[in-house]
Amino acid sequence: MADGHRHSLDVVKRDETDISFCLQFKKARERTPATRLDFQDVKIALVNDRWEHELTDTRPPAKVSPQTEKALDALMNILAGDQVVMLPGSRRAAHRDHWAAECNARGLIDMKRKEKSATTIFNRFRRELVAANRIACEGDLQWLLR
Repeated sequence: MADGHRHSLDVVKRDETDISFCLQFKKARERTPATRLDFQDVKIALVNDRWEHELTDTRPPAKVSPQTEKALDALMNILAGDQVVMLPGSRRAAHRDHWAAECNARGLIDMKRKEKSATTIFNRFRRELVAANRIACEGDLQWLLR
């Protein structure tokens, strides 16, 4: 293919759908560790005139540092509350600002006195959790993969 990608669509049977399939990138020359989530397999279905998707990355979550695990606990706390954005497939996502505020409240970062350091540490939490296949992010939103 001209774009350097080879993808396939395979039928996926689901009773409640008119159409459902799995999109796979068999060959993706532009895939890097930083863009791997852009190329993961995805199941797509039309349910009640609305498109839904489910990522099919089945790698087990990797271990993260104890501080990053605490940041993940802070994210899960936000996701369990009412400050969430609902994504297709009934997936709950948290806004970056709410998650950062929860990390600040737990003493993981200091957004008032050490703003630059807090941003650096928070971004490290986010990167480590994405790399460990624990969360996915899009823009300012993040959600759990498992």
